[in-house]
Parts: sequence; C-alpha cells; structure tokens
Amino acid sequence: MHNGFIYLFSTNFLATTAQDDSAGIALFYIALLAILGTVISVILFNMLIKKTSGVFATSVTYLIPIIAIFWGVLDGESVNYIQIISIVVILIGIYFINKFK
Repeated sequence: MHNGFIYLFSTNFLATTAQDDSAGIALFYIALLAILGTVISVILFNMLIKKTSGVFATSVTYLIPIIAIFWGVLDGESVNYIQIISIVVILIGIYFINKFK
C-alpha cells in the first residue's frame, strides 16, 4: 500500500486534482468503488464463512472471475481470448489449491 502512495505522489496527481474540475469527482468514484467493492465484499465474505462451512465459502472464489466477465460484458466491454485463458488459469489454480490441501 505504501508503494502506491509513493507512486501517486511522484506523479502530477496533486496538480491535476487541483486544476481539473472532473478529477475530484473521479477520485470520489474511485473511493466509492474501493469502499463498496472491497470493504463490503470482505465483510459479506466473512459473514458467509461464519454462517456456512469454509469449503462452501471458498467455492465462491470460482464465481468471482465469471461474475467479473459478466459485469464487463454488461457494461459493453469486449472479452478476448487472453481474458478467457486467464480465467481458466485462475480456476485451475483454485481447483489445485483446494484439491491438495
């Protein structure tokens, strides 16, 4: 996390934020995405683990790449073969981790 701040403040972030009218709202949406996309999902995932078994909760990780592609397609993004191959690699990795534990 500290490396991100070092990189951020080694760029013209502060000048751009001060000069560009749309930079403030863009920063707001990035913060909103971080809060809704990360914090709430981690809380819900921990609640899922608490209410169900760990095996069921980890099976949710199989759905994450599929849902990500679904949202991308719904938003009008194109899906290419590199993304499909990446999803397959992620799913195979999750499978091997769960199988050999």
